[in-house]
Amino acid sequence: MSVVNGDIREGLLKQEVRHLKALDVQMLGQILEIQAEWKSVMANIRRDPENPMSPRKFTADHVEVIASESHRSGKTAFEVLIEEWGTMGRNRPRIWYLLSLFLEANLIRAASHITEHILKMGPLTSDGKSEIEDLVRPFQDGRMSTKPPAVVSVPMDTFQKWDEQIEEDLLNLSSSIDDEADNSDLLTMPGPFENTISVPNVPFAYLKAITGDFGRQVGTEDRFIGSGGFAVVYKGITFRSQKVLAIKKLNSDKTDAQQRNELMVNFEVGELTRLKHKFIIEILGYSNDEPESPCLIYPYLENGNLEDHLQMKRPGVVPLNQDQRYRILLGVSEGLHFLHEQPKPLIHRDVKTSNILLDGDLLPKIADFGLLRHASTNNTETVNILGTPRYMAPEAIRGDISVKIDVFSFGVVILEVITGLASFDKTREDRDIITHVQESIKDTSSPTSMDGVLRFLDPKVTNWKAKPAITTFNLAMVCLRDKVERPFMPEVLDTLQTAYAQTQSEH
Repeated sequence: MSVVNGDIREGLLKQEVRHLKALDVQMLGQILEIQAEWKSVMANIRRDPENPMSPRKFTADHVEVIASESHRSGKTAFEVLIEEWGTMGRNRPRIWYLLSLFLEANLIRAASHITEHILKMGPLTSDGKSEIEDLVRPFQDGRMSTKPPAVVSVPMDTFQKWDEQIEEDLLNLSSSIDDEADNSDLLTMPGPFENTISVPNVPFAYLKAITGDFGRQVGTEDRFIGSGGFAVVYKGITFRSQKVLAIKKLNSDKTDAQQRNELMVNFEVGELTRLKHKFIIEILGYSNDEPESPCLIYPYLENGNLEDHLQMKRPGVVPLNQDQRYRILLGVSEGLHFLHEQPKPLIHRDVKTSNILLDGDLLPKIADFGLLRHASTNNTETVNILGTPRYMAPEAIRGDISVKIDVFSFGVVILEVITGLASFDKTREDRDIITHVQESIKDTSSPTSMDGVLRFLDPKVTNWKAKPAITTFNLAMVCLRDKVERPFMPEVLDTLQTAYAQTQSEH
């Protein structure tokens, strides 16, 4: 394999993929269209190309969006992917990373197109693969980093006051929860909201230090907790007492990210410092001195989220019993009722099992308030379509937003809790849980009888009680009705309280 001048080759490898010639993108698209090989490329893309342990950038939902746009536009899926991915973020993807993705997936034809037509090194052969791997390795390990300059770190001893501040906030938080009404009393209605003191604005350098540079430092790869459409969450561990925090770092890989993040931080911090409820996650602090990477600081809840428990994704998890499931549903409904009953009603807009965290007693905390918004005076407003599609009410997809979209989403949550089914399962004929249950009901002569409901109840629970199970299943179906027929949260909460009381009285 012939080799061009080293400086020229390095410059070509550093070129951003968005600057590839249209003909090259089209040719690569045709190569990767065979057996949909573009999907394996997309699945391997990392948020940080120079950190192989960083989380993957795209989900299965993103893959479906690219496929749908390809079908609509007539372009190959790879062309659509390059248009989207190639313009993301401050550190945009380069040709060296695209080449490494092809090599990782053993897509020799695609890699050969780059070596022959872009790097002018001739076609790639099996003997030459190791040579190309050696070529991209300096970029992968950071020796030829293409990242923007890093923020200058702060000496460790300056972090002491922030350790003390955050740990004091955690202590105050624990005390305030202990002073509240007994968490076991779930049959009481939530009280009026309370004003709380402002939370500290913490230096980004401190959060970078306690998260191990957000999982990039050697030995801190386990700091990654999870990711969503707008943020990635990491564990932060304080230096003084080794307290564990959850640091939510907002994504900056969209052209409008800085403006969007500023709005999200201002609203989320502003509202969560004002509101206080035992079933809503508490905010401990935030950081906005690094405009492209604003962060929010929350307590770390060791039991993870409800979805992971229902789907048994966490090691050593024991199935939730009937009592625990009702207490979780009651807690979430109380929290949503609390939001909806504010003087200016608040809409969560992304209620789902992965946004319901569980504390040490397996009681819920509603989390992820990035899409939180006020309802308008007529309880309806038209906004951008945001949220998780399989939890979205039909009117929300049309941009009609009211408190009732949270009720619809909660109906999906109820179905997941009592059936143990995933909200989306590509192995089912009807992949989303709503369609799956509704189509199954059509095949049942008495869907609201115990025999009809029994087929849907999670078999991991051995002590389901007949009457409350029927009541709860029917409540879920009512929550999934059209907007005008859908109840408000007080009625939902009242029905759940009745069902829970029945579980305590039946023997």
